[in-house]
Amino acid sequence: GSDSQTTPLTGQLDYEQQTSYTIEAVVSDSGKRNQSSITVVQVLNKNDVPSTIATIRKTIDENDGVDATVLSGDEIRSMVRYGDACLCQECPGGPVPSTCSCAANATHPNMPYTVVVFNHTDVFYFHPQTALLSEIDSLRIRGAHNDYEMGANSYAVGIGLNDYRGRLDSSMGGVVVTINDINDNTPVFTMDSYNVTVNESSPLDSVLLQLSANDADSGSNGQIQYSLVHNSSGFFRIPPGSSQLVLDKMLDTDIPGGLSPFLLVVSATDSGNPSLSSSANITVTVIDVNDNAPEIEPTNLMFSVSEGNIYPRLVGQLIAVDMDADPANRDNTFLAGDVDSPFTVSANGSIYASSALDRESTAVYYLNVTAVDKQLSSSLVSDVALVTIAVLDVNDNSPVFNITSSAVQVSELTSLNHRIVNVNASDRDAGDNARLSYQVHGGDGVFAISQDGWLLVNGSLDFETVQRYWLTVVAYDNPTAPGSMRRNATAVIAVDVGNENDNFPKFSQRVFNETELEHSASGSVIVTLTATDGDLPPFNNVMYTIERVSPLQAADAIQLDAASGKLRVRTSSLFDREQFQTIWVTVSANDSLNSGSAMVAVSLGDINDSPPVFSQDWYFMSLYEDFTPVGIPDLWMSSTMPILANNITTTDADISPNIKVAYRLGDNVSASLPFEIDAVTGLVTHNISLIDLESSESSYQFTVVAYDPTDGNLWSSASVTITVLDINDNYPMFNASTFSHNIRENEVGETLDLGAYDYDSSTVALRYFLANNSLLRSFTIHPTTGIVSLPALDREADSFVQFEVLVEDNGVPSRTSTATVMLTITDENDNRPVIMAETYQLTVSETDLSPLDFKLNISDLDAGSNAVIDLTVGGRDGGHFSANSSLLITVLQTLDYELQRQYNFTLIATDRGWPPLTSSKNFSVTVTNENDESPLILLSPSSVTEILEEDSSTELLANPVLSDPDMPQNPTFASAQVQLQNKLFGQVGTAPFYCEAPESKEEKAQQCGFSTSLDFHFDAPMAFAGAGSDLRLSASRIRSTSSLFLSMWIKTSASGASQNMTIVSYSQTSAGRDVLYNIKCDGSNSLIFQYVNASSANLDVEFANICSGFLGIWRH
Repeated sequence: GSDSQTTPLTGQLDYEQQTSYTIEAVVSDSGKRNQSSITVVQVLNKNDVPSTIATIRKTIDENDGVDATVLSGDEIRSMVRYGDACLCQECPGGPVPSTCSCAANATHPNMPYTVVVFNHTDVFYFHPQTALLSEIDSLRIRGAHNDYEMGANSYAVGIGLNDYRGRLDSSMGGVVVTINDINDNTPVFTMDSYNVTVNESSPLDSVLLQLSANDADSGSNGQIQYSLVHNSSGFFRIPPGSSQLVLDKMLDTDIPGGLSPFLLVVSATDSGNPSLSSSANITVTVIDVNDNAPEIEPTNLMFSVSEGNIYPRLVGQLIAVDMDADPANRDNTFLAGDVDSPFTVSANGSIYASSALDRESTAVYYLNVTAVDKQLSSSLVSDVALVTIAVLDVNDNSPVFNITSSAVQVSELTSLNHRIVNVNASDRDAGDNARLSYQVHGGDGVFAISQDGWLLVNGSLDFETVQRYWLTVVAYDNPTAPGSMRRNATAVIAVDVGNENDNFPKFSQRVFNETELEHSASGSVIVTLTATDGDLPPFNNVMYTIERVSPLQAADAIQLDAASGKLRVRTSSLFDREQFQTIWVTVSANDSLNSGSAMVAVSLGDINDSPPVFSQDWYFMSLYEDFTPVGIPDLWMSSTMPILANNITTTDADISPNIKVAYRLGDNVSASLPFEIDAVTGLVTHNISLIDLESSESSYQFTVVAYDPTDGNLWSSASVTITVLDINDNYPMFNASTFSHNIRENEVGETLDLGAYDYDSSTVALRYFLANNSLLRSFTIHPTTGIVSLPALDREADSFVQFEVLVEDNGVPSRTSTATVMLTITDENDNRPVIMAETYQLTVSETDLSPLDFKLNISDLDAGSNAVIDLTVGGRDGGHFSANSSLLITVLQTLDYELQRQYNFTLIATDRGWPPLTSSKNFSVTVTNENDESPLILLSPSSVTEILEEDSSTELLANPVLSDPDMPQNPTFASAQVQLQNKLFGQVGTAPFYCEAPESKEEKAQQCGFSTSLDFHFDAPMAFAGAGSDLRLSASRIRSTSSLFLSMWIKTSASGASQNMTIVSYSQTSAGRDVLYNIKCDGSNSLIFQYVNASSANLDVEFANICSGFLGIWRH
């Protein structure tokens, strides 16, 4: 059947908590069969959960204008948290949580949200105002009600959401808007300007004014700092952080401009950024204080007044200076302190002369004057000054001479301006009134007078003209005051002139020109001279003398008669025109004091008496060699023109027509002289075609003669040297074209002297060069000496060096020659022998005595005996080998593989140089085994036990083991039987033997052949190799202080006879080394003991009667 059932709600469904439910219904019948169904219940959304709006804070500036943005749309939407679920445009397929990020874009048919402002709508609004939340652009300022200074410094703006029905669907949130103060107000002073009055005596830091200004801003924007922006006087300041104007410097109204008011500008500045400021004017007026005493002006304390009887007279005006600024503080009066003074002082400072003044009695008066401040009686406000009054002179006195008449005498030779007599006058007046001027009257201007009263000579005095003068001297004063009259005085002077010898003798003319033939007769009168004297007797007697003769050599040719004045020829031979064409004679006429002079010019007439004379005694000339043109003049000797090339001239002391010259060579000139001279012209030429300096003389010397053809006795000669000049016509030459030298290698400081020569004399400065050769980069040559400096040379690098050197002269053009230098470098022993082998690891058979087979090369880079090499062999095993000059290494003795498998030696190569040089190489020789040994019977290491001192039954076991030393390469085996024989028991055979010894260890050692406490360990125990071979016994350790010898007989199965025996000894001092003793019996029934050691010679010791059945012990 069927049945239905309703499932009621058991709780409140909340879409925001769960949007759907799944219900499984199970139906069962009584037969216990059942069936189920699934029902999905979708919960529909309902607008039942209000949204929330967060409250945030926002700050804006107070000056933000209308429509300025407070919140952006994104900021507004981020404040909203939705209560009901919404559908997001990005996810339209299903619901999203109420906090979904896309809520700002939410749309729902039933929920078109709008956002509203609840308060302060006059200040803020949403833009656009009616838009949905998703369309809101911003929250903006509606009106300018955000002035911080108006009191509104914050707003709490409420914001809500309305649903599509206009119903509030949110809790109210909003934004708290804080108004940020902006420094937009300037500080304002409470007064536009300030007037301040201050006393000039106010102390420093006095407060003059309290400033005040207001700023409507807040915080630092309203904090005000005050400062002076115009304070050029520097008298005032505003301390930092203060609003008070204080006095910074002392005031003084008494200085210029001290009463002028001070104009200041003060600034009030807030602390905003940027700061704002305003300013105000301050006028400071200073009040004067009567704090200065009057001071008499010091520059107005000296006065003057003329002498005379007129009084009272104003002398001057005193000035008192009071530094106080206020005129009321400057009321002063003057007082005079001298009662007997001829001067008085009025209250206003006027000085008067009150009685007669006479300068000649008192020239200067001193007056004490006091200036007093009328307002104050204290002496501290007064000033005292000393006034100086000078009495001025009036011309009221006449000059007075010191003499009124006088007679003086003066020589007619007195010079101008000579002082004759002082006739000065004096005047009691002063200044110009006492300054005198003098005049002299009479004397025809011959006399004058100076301004200091001296009578002077002013002209020439001549006794022969005037013998006495009468003079009147007048003295005048010189007043300068208007209306003053000059005063004067007079004196009479007689001047007598004294006679003097003051006239000079005078010739009739200054110069006398006379002519006289040379060589005139002695005593001939040339001229008679006459002079007159203007003096009266006794000063007019005249005598004649010669003062000077020019030239001086002519002084002996003339003479003058002192009384008559006749000038004569003194010596005819000296009166020579060729010596003196004109003789100048200075003649003097003397009157015993004065003299006069005249010049006599005596011209000498010519006669033909002089030979032609060369201008030089010796002429030096030059001529280039190889000068080929014949007849080209080299010299010219003429009396009228210079010699070509050397300015040679001849002269004749005579004058025309007495000058005649001819030329010839000297009498001693060689006939081979290559030069000749023209008899008429004096032209010198060379008479050969070519002069070669190198094949002829370098200079020629000869004599030339110039003579007068009209008189053969008139001639002169000169020497001539002609130097043949070199031209660069020869090549420089080395001493050899090839230089060969042997040079030791490695030698330092070797040089080669490659001197060269050049026949040319002018090119001897030779320069040397090395040819351009890269091999010679370390060679140098001295550029002027030609010495080649060689470096240390290596023969092994170059045994022979050849190069060229060049020599160049300094001619123009230069010439060059070359030479070859060949150097053979001789060997030095500077290289060691070099050993080279194809291998240094050699292999040889133990039985092979032939030379070692390997390639060996020994070389030495040196030469000669330095490269001859001797070989020797050394090293640890060097005694087994030898080496020869054929580079063969020979084995000297058989190498035993069984004793030593490797040998090491050193091959030494030594050259025969000095000092010899050596090198070496190490070689190793590995010995290969050969089948050269017989089998051995070995005793086991456990075969020997320790024998104690008290033990007489110790068993000595010998278990033979066969072995072959050649194994494993060459194994051979042999059977053998070992017999042991003891001194006490004799032959024992192969059975163990026992030693029954006495109790003392000394006897046991003697009988049994053992020392006490012996412990034998055998590495290679007893062995034999058949008849005729040695038995070897070795032990690695023996506890004993002395050596032991274990003696055994060896009996072979082949012969059954006792044969050779080997004894092996070990001691503590030679452990690890074998010492072999070979004992052999010979036919004389004697035992030969042979000592064998690698470092010692053989030592033979004979023991008798022990070969038959005796086994001995020998200690050493």
